[in-house]
Amino acid sequence: MTKLPQYGERYCHQSGWTVRIVNVKLASAQTQLLKPEFTYEVVFSYDSSLKYSAMPLTWFAEVYIKIADAPVPKVAQSLTLPTGISYIPRRTYYSARRPVEITEEHYSNFL
Repeated sequence: MTKLPQYGERYCHQSGWTVRIVNVKLASAQTQLLKPEFTYEVVFSYDSSLKYSAMPLTWFAEVYIKIADAPVPKVAQSLTLPTGISYIPRRTYYSARRPVEITEEHYSNFL
């Protein structure tokens, strides 16, 4: 995967269910040291149940295919600016603002 998934993009699993990207964040320092290929972690919600899950970007890229781009921000759709002024969309920063519940099935327990 050459580009990181963006907030709001939709992906389809090989088995058919769909998910929406919530966040892409850096894995913990310990995980990065043990498995450098797990540097990024994708947080997503299932469209059917709205439950959250997370997995390493490398695993996510193996089983999910993008089906829809990130939606255009609502501000950009309704904003009318004078000519000569261009709209610059806000940056999306990758952070750990939404912690993921780490259960016994979480991939980091198997490193």
